[in-house]
Amino acid sequence: MYLPDIPTVDINLPSLPILPSIELPELPDLPSLPTIELPNLPPPPTLPKLLGAIETVVKLAKLITKIQCLLQKSPFAAERTA
Repeated sequence: MYLPDIPTVDINLPSLPILPSIELPELPDLPSLPTIELPNLPPPPTLPKLLGAIETVVKLAKLITKIQCLLQKSPFAAERTA
């Protein structure tokens, strides 16, 4: 089997020019931002201490509410019929 000659193209690319080096000047330090002083705020208001008996009732009500929420979300809770 005989392959024909393939025509070739002789291309001479010009050489790439060398760019001159760039020297960056020394930049001055950036000025610092002024410090902002926040006003002294008073502490947030707090509820006054409740009497021991009232505080116990409130804690008990919270506990009962949490238990009811857990029972309603529990998959093992018995279904209610109305």
